[in-house]
Amino acid sequence: MPRPPLPIGDHGHISRRQTTPGHWVASCRVRDSDGHARQVTAAGDTGAKAERALVASLKDRARGASGTSGEITADSTVADLADAWMAERVLAGKLDKQTHDRDESLVRTKIVPHLGRRKLREVTPGSVDRLLRAVSATTPTQARKAQTVLKGMFTMAVRLDAIRSSPTRDLGALPTPPKKAVRALAVDERQAARQAIQTWRTAPDEDGHKPPGPRPTDLLADYLDLSLGTGIRIAEVLGLLWSDLDLDATSPTLELTGTLVQRKGEGLVRKPKLKGKYGYRVIYLPPFAVETLKRRLAARRPGETRVFATREGTYVSPNNVRRQWRAVRAGAGLEWVTPHTFRKTVATHLEAGAGLEAASQQLGHGNKTITATYYVEAKPRVAPDMAELLEELAPPALTVYSPLSTESDAEPPKQPER
Repeated sequence: MPRPPLPIGDHGHISRRQTTPGHWVASCRVRDSDGHARQVTAAGDTGAKAERALVASLKDRARGASGTSGEITADSTVADLADAWMAERVLAGKLDKQTHDRDESLVRTKIVPHLGRRKLREVTPGSVDRLLRAVSATTPTQARKAQTVLKGMFTMAVRLDAIRSSPTRDLGALPTPPKKAVRALAVDERQAARQAIQTWRTAPDEDGHKPPGPRPTDLLADYLDLSLGTGIRIAEVLGLLWSDLDLDATSPTLELTGTLVQRKGEGLVRKPKLKGKYGYRVIYLPPFAVETLKRRLAARRPGETRVFATREGTYVSPNNVRRQWRAVRAGAGLEWVTPHTFRKTVATHLEAGAGLEAASQQLGHGNKTITATYYVEAKPRVAPDMAELLEELAPPALTVYSPLSTESDAEPPKQPER
């Protein structure tokens, strides 16, 4: 009976022999990726050195079987796979800089510390599940993103024949944190927010002294007006250009063409690509937002292309606006309000007045379910008026006897029939 062939990539028994004094040769047969078995040799001063050289040569051969030095095999580590997966996505043009930085951070801080040194053949569904649950215990959102990254990595490993099946295929569902109820600003709360901004950094302290620091600008008040007047995200508001606006039209509009992102090694930059398929859109502006923009236009520095610019002529950071808003809301009863609350307020107001479809289009969502679930404040459902119909279920009228009635007034008891 013929001997069964070696599995692809495996080698047979290593033998070594001395050819001349001080010269040893180690050899074995290895079955390459094309299915052919070939003799491989290596030499050394001793038999042990020759064998170690052959083993190293076999590893290099396995890594370079496809003509590249970075082939992924079952003996590759998870860290090697992560590098190959990231590099492949960049070469395919499927990854922008911001997403690359986010995924690279996930790999470096969450995945590699737990699994990085494991060989792919050693990774089990249990080991991946333990990793994800450990991350989920502190940062549930990061755990879900790490699960997506791991699925992409091991799908690549299966495609390259490094492993037979992905260890992410049989994972259990991650714990889902309870969803917070959507809350929008009521009329009095919107007024309280504007009033809090007006008094911010101008009201004296308990000793009657004005707080130190530079004089406040109208940045925060104008941001609030544009956020409530459009429903766009904070990074989109602060990334507006004057060329995006048509303020002199019969119906003034805003054409959304970009957003601000923080990129590693570059800082804060404007990215022309918007979030989601329906992010690029034209928005009609209400009069109060037009008034705010025209005032800023009249006060802008010559040649300034940004609607919101720092004193140095750079983009205003969303983090700076968030920090200012935290200072404003403290003590104003608005501690629960974030810049994203303004976007939810717009969605809730439009849904009530124009319907869910209009609210979804204003926010740039491709799915009305997202708008309804995460942006519109839920209101109690009003059941149809069934009061008249339900009255038919009332009990029959009963005779009521007064406690002051005399025995003679009472109806005599009926005699039993004989």
